[in-house]
Amino acid sequence: MKVQEIMRRIVHTVRAEATIEDASRQMLNENIGLLPVVETALVEESQLRENVVGKIGFLPVVEEDVMVGVLTTRDIVIRAIAQGKDPRTAPVSEIMTHNFACCYEDNDISEALAIIGQRKVRRLFVLNSDKKLVGIISRGDIWSAKLDAL
Repeated sequence: MKVQEIMRRIVHTVRAEATIEDASRQMLNENIGLLPVVETALVEESQLRENVVGKIGFLPVVEEDVMVGVLTTRDIVIRAIAQGKDPRTAPVSEIMTHNFACCYEDNDISEALAIIGQRKVRRLFVLNSDKKLVGIISRGDIWSAKLDAL
Protein backbone atom coordinates (compact mmCIF):
# COMPACT_ATOMS: atom_id res chain seq x y z
CA MET A 1 0.00 0.00 0.00
CA LYS A 2 1.30 3.45 -0.93
CA VAL A 3 1.45 6.50 1.35
CA GLN A 4 -0.78 8.48 -1.03
CA GLU A 5 -3.61 6.00 -0.45
CA ILE A 6 -3.93 6.80 3.26
CA MET A 7 -2.31 10.23 3.79
CA ARG A 8 -4.31 13.25 4.76
CA ARG A 9 -4.03 16.08 2.26
CA ILE A 10 -2.42 19.27 3.58
CA VAL A 11 -4.88 22.11 3.40
CA HIS A 12 -3.66 24.55 6.04
CA THR A 13 -0.26 26.15 6.45
CA VAL A 14 0.98 29.19 8.37
CA ARG A 15 3.55 31.75 7.29
CA ALA A 16 6.72 31.98 9.38
CA GLU A 17 6.11 35.68 10.02
CA ALA A 18 2.52 35.16 11.32
CA THR A 19 2.00 35.81 15.01
CA ILE A 20 1.63 32.95 17.44
CA GLU A 21 -1.84 34.29 18.26
CA ASP A 22 -2.92 34.12 14.61
CA ALA A 23 -1.55 30.59 14.23
CA SER A 24 -3.25 29.48 17.46
CA ARG A 25 -6.55 30.90 16.28
CA GLN A 26 -6.16 29.08 12.97
CA MET A 27 -5.50 25.80 14.83
CA LEU A 28 -8.57 26.37 16.99
CA ASN A 29 -10.83 27.24 14.05
CA GLU A 30 -9.69 24.25 12.01
CA ASN A 31 -9.53 21.86 15.01
CA ILE A 32 -5.95 20.84 14.20
CA GLY A 33 -2.88 20.35 16.37
CA LEU A 34 -0.11 21.27 13.95
CA LEU A 35 0.59 23.54 11.02
CA PRO A 36 3.36 23.32 8.46
CA VAL A 37 5.27 26.62 8.48
CA VAL A 38 6.12 28.12 5.10
CA GLU A 39 8.22 30.98 3.77
CA THR A 40 8.37 32.45 0.31
CA ALA A 41 11.55 31.47 -1.48
CA LEU A 42 12.92 32.21 -4.90
CA VAL A 43 13.34 28.97 -6.84
CA GLU A 44 14.31 28.10 -10.37
CA GLU A 45 11.36 27.06 -12.49
CA SER A 46 12.55 23.64 -13.53
CA GLN A 47 9.41 22.43 -15.27
CA LEU A 48 9.87 24.53 -18.39
CA ARG A 49 10.57 22.64 -21.58
CA GLU A 50 14.04 22.98 -23.03
CA ASN A 51 12.69 24.72 -26.13
CA VAL A 52 11.05 27.43 -24.00
CA VAL A 53 14.29 27.99 -22.09
CA GLY A 54 16.10 28.09 -25.44
CA LYS A 55 13.72 30.77 -26.74
CA ILE A 56 13.93 33.08 -23.75
CA GLY A 57 17.60 32.35 -23.02
CA PHE A 58 17.40 31.81 -19.28
CA LEU A 59 15.75 29.74 -16.57
CA PRO A 60 13.15 31.91 -14.80
CA VAL A 61 13.12 32.30 -11.04
CA VAL A 62 9.72 32.30 -9.35
CA GLU A 63 8.36 32.75 -5.85
CA GLU A 64 7.17 29.60 -4.17
CA ASP A 65 6.17 28.64 -0.64
CA VAL A 66 8.75 26.33 0.92
CA MET A 67 8.20 24.43 4.16
CA VAL A 68 10.70 25.58 6.79
CA GLY A 69 9.27 24.09 9.97
CA VAL A 70 6.24 22.87 11.82
CA LEU A 71 4.21 24.47 14.59
CA THR A 72 2.52 22.24 17.15
CA THR A 73 0.37 22.99 20.15
CA ARG A 74 3.30 21.73 22.25
CA ASP A 75 5.56 24.38 20.66
CA ILE A 76 3.04 27.04 21.64
CA VAL A 77 2.88 25.85 25.25
CA ILE A 78 6.57 25.06 25.84
CA ARG A 79 8.32 27.66 23.69
CA ALA A 80 5.88 30.55 23.89
CA ILE A 81 3.64 30.54 26.94
CA ALA A 82 6.14 28.93 29.34
CA GLN A 83 8.86 31.34 28.19
CA GLY A 84 6.67 34.43 28.47
CA LYS A 85 6.56 35.36 24.79
CA ASP A 86 3.80 37.72 23.76
CA PRO A 87 1.66 35.70 21.33
CA ARG A 88 0.23 38.92 19.85
CA THR A 89 3.64 40.05 18.59
CA ALA A 90 6.02 37.05 18.54
CA PRO A 91 6.28 35.36 15.15
CA VAL A 92 5.77 31.66 14.60
CA SER A 93 9.40 31.43 13.39
CA GLU A 94 10.62 32.02 16.96
CA ILE A 95 8.97 28.89 18.35
CA MET A 96 8.51 26.50 15.43
CA THR A 97 10.21 23.12 15.30
CA HIS A 98 12.89 23.13 12.61
CA ASN A 99 13.46 19.39 12.44
CA PHE A 100 10.72 17.49 10.68
CA ALA A 101 10.66 14.26 8.74
CA CYS A 102 9.34 13.63 5.25
CA CYS A 103 8.57 10.79 2.90
CA TYR A 104 7.23 10.64 -0.66
CA GLU A 105 3.66 9.92 -1.67
CA ASP A 106 4.77 6.94 -3.76
CA ASN A 107 6.63 5.32 -0.83
CA ASP A 108 5.24 2.11 0.54
CA ILE A 109 3.71 2.54 4.00
CA SER A 110 6.35 0.16 5.41
CA GLU A 111 9.02 2.64 4.23
CA ALA A 112 7.14 5.47 5.93
CA LEU A 113 6.90 3.46 9.13
CA ALA A 114 10.66 2.80 9.01
CA ILE A 115 11.34 6.56 8.70
CA ILE A 116 9.03 7.22 11.64
CA GLY A 117 10.99 4.70 13.70
CA GLN A 118 14.41 5.99 12.63
CA ARG A 119 13.57 9.65 13.19
CA LYS A 120 11.51 8.95 16.35
CA VAL A 121 8.58 11.10 15.20
CA ARG A 122 4.83 10.57 15.17
CA ARG A 123 4.10 12.15 11.79
CA LEU A 124 5.70 12.50 8.39
CA PHE A 125 5.10 15.26 5.91
CA VAL A 126 4.44 13.83 2.47
CA LEU A 127 6.08 15.25 -0.65
CA ASN A 128 5.27 14.63 -4.29
CA SER A 129 7.91 13.92 -6.94
CA ASP A 130 8.51 17.69 -7.30
CA LYS A 131 9.28 17.82 -3.55
CA LYS A 132 6.15 19.87 -2.87
CA LEU A 133 4.20 19.33 0.32
CA VAL A 134 1.00 17.41 -0.44
CA GLY A 135 0.01 15.62 2.75
CA ILE A 136 0.74 14.22 6.16
CA ILE A 137 0.72 10.70 7.50
CA SER A 138 0.90 9.55 11.11
CA ARG A 139 1.97 6.37 12.80
CA GLY A 140 -1.69 5.84 13.71
CA ASP A 141 -2.78 6.22 10.07
CA ILE A 142 -0.35 3.48 9.07
CA TRP A 143 -1.36 1.09 11.85
CA SER A 144 -5.06 1.63 11.07
CA ALA A 145 -4.45 0.88 7.39
CA LYS A 146 -2.52 -2.27 8.26
CA LEU A 147 -5.30 -3.44 10.58
CA ASP A 148 -7.96 -2.72 7.95
CA ALA A 149 -5.97 -4.77 5.45
CA LEU A 150 -6.06 -7.86 7.69
